[in-house]
Amino acid sequence: MRRNPAVLVVTSAAVALAITGCGGSDSSSSKSSTAKKQPSLAAQSRTVVGGNATFIADPATSAALKKAGVSASAARNTAVKGSSLVMPLKSGNIVVASLIGSTRSPGAIVYKTSTKQVAFANVVVNTRLRRVSGQLNGKDRMGVYQVSVNNLKQSRVKANTVMGTGLSLRLTKKAAAALNSGLGVKVFKKAMKMGTLTLTVVTKKTTGKSGSSSSKSSK
Repeated sequence: MRRNPAVLVVTSAAVALAITGCGGSDSSSSKSSTAKKQPSLAAQSRTVVGGNATFIADPATSAALKKAGVSASAARNTAVKGSSLVMPLKSGNIVVASLIGSTRSPGAIVYKTSTKQVAFANVVVNTRLRRVSGQLNGKDRMGVYQVSVNNLKQSRVKANTVMGTGLSLRLTKKAAAALNSGLGVKVFKKAMKMGTLTLTVVTKKTTGKSGSSSSKSSK
């Protein structure tokens, strides 16, 4: 019996199209279902209601500043404990699992000489943008430190409290210029090692599986 080649070509093409169609449908549905299972960063974010930020000075930098007659100083809502500045955290939003987000403090980073001082007030720690910023002498906001998260280590203190250590800090070019100008010194340099930062973050407790309290606070 002689077969018709045209019939074979059409049949093969139809089978190929059917297989391709089925594969494409499964793939797209698989992707969409996977996407639905992964919550966005906004959905994972929690409202910050407390905690503190501890800036631990680099020993070598502290020695260089001391030699130049410069020291860190306490300010309102900020305490000096040894070689550290400690300030409270009052608000912000952060992903607990990664500590990515932003926290805000009414505290200030202050450096002074015997006659002058420069303050960066209303400090914001933004680990997403990798920077610590403040208002220069209460006015324009600028980046003070660049933050590296390469050595970040996290630990859960309580159900709604997480601690992050090992955030390293380097001085920004603008902050170095502002400090040298404001204090009348030349000791501050761009990318100068300023120490490390420890964050202890208390977040608002969520209610229910969906975290409805977090949803309400973001509105």
